[in-house]
Amino acid sequence: MAVQVHLHITTTSPDAESVVSWLRLQDGKAVGGIKQGSLSQAADDIGHDPLQVYVPSPDILLTKVTLPAGRRAQLLTALPFVMEDHVLDDIDSLHYALGSRGNDHRYSVAVIKKDHLQTYLDWLATAGLKPRSLQPDIFLLPQHKNTWSLLCQEQQALLRHESAAGFACPLDSLQILLPKLLDEYQETPPSHIDSWQCSTEQQELLAGLTADTEWRYHELPPAADTGLNLLRQNGLSGNTINLLQGSFAPGSRIKQYLKPWIATAALLLVWFTLGFVSDISEYYSLKNRNAKMEQQITTIFRQTFPEVKRVVNPTSQMKSRLRQLRGGGSSSGTPFSEMLTLVSPITSKVDKLTIHHMKYNPGKMELTLDLPSMQSIEALKKQLTEETPYEIEIKSANAGEKNVQARMIIKGHSS
Repeated sequence: MAVQVHLHITTTSPDAESVVSWLRLQDGKAVGGIKQGSLSQAADDIGHDPLQVYVPSPDILLTKVTLPAGRRAQLLTALPFVMEDHVLDDIDSLHYALGSRGNDHRYSVAVIKKDHLQTYLDWLATAGLKPRSLQPDIFLLPQHKNTWSLLCQEQQALLRHESAAGFACPLDSLQILLPKLLDEYQETPPSHIDSWQCSTEQQELLAGLTADTEWRYHELPPAADTGLNLLRQNGLSGNTINLLQGSFAPGSRIKQYLKPWIATAALLLVWFTLGFVSDISEYYSLKNRNAKMEQQITTIFRQTFPEVKRVVNPTSQMKSRLRQLRGGGSSSGTPFSEMLTLVSPITSKVDKLTIHHMKYNPGKMELTLDLPSMQSIEALKKQLTEETPYEIEIKSANAGEKNVQARMIIKGHSS
């Protein structure tokens, strides 16, 4: 294995003054220690060595979906339609990266806003760095068979419970979220959960959350970056998802920088065309282009679903077929893991939020929580309403001496 450099970005809004950490591996083993400095200092040290970059996981949705059989290019074409019910943002504003197919015949998927991903790439490009891969930093945690990995970082936890699946959440929320997640893995529970950098108090709390799963606690030697320190101690393991796919793949990024010039050239061509072509000629030209586009859509649909013999409205038919493949007729309600994936990143960023109790029934999550004021409760309700596809209801709110205790209901959609 050739030399590789692993660079960790810990801020979601990088700039010229941001500090990064990097580690060089050769043949899978660390060469020297973890270095830290500005991005320009990192670029000088990295040179032309192959670069792998890790970015904060709270900005990235990691989930699993069922996709029809087909080539990878076809799966990427169908993926935005599959994810339409899982995300609130316009599907065209999001970037989708496809991982490997698991034993449950579902594919691992990572979703990030296009502008967030472009910010990271622009920042790296300004320093002259061209990464070969860009991944969520949750993949810095080791992954072994029948074992989950947990990293305690200040007030936040990173949990990797499958090779290409995991989430970030406040440490205080683990006592509620972890038992619920273990319930979803009753048929394939982990035999161990390895944890790093958890205090004695946190270890005592975690030990009481699991009955049949053994905890193994580890400490790391001091280092500039805890995530890279784990990588240095344990090496690379498990499957990951490279976000640099599709239009963001290294070979396609040149096209992104040419897009403004392509648009300008196209407008100039249209201007000259309008000056010499009659209205009738323009009408037939547009009509022919529309017919070709319709034919391309129909061709993609037939390639993806060859068993469908009669194609009337390919766009509508594709959405219908994908809903069927996802089990659109089921009434089991929104899975706990899906609600957790969307709700946890929002609650983890709320200052002075404490979750005391969680109750989950199919399609509905009930939270008992503390916040400093009624205004902060209303703000949380508004943010959840705007950033998730769920119905949010405040059942009660009681003011105490120092805070307000509220009961919140989060209702998901039917599957």
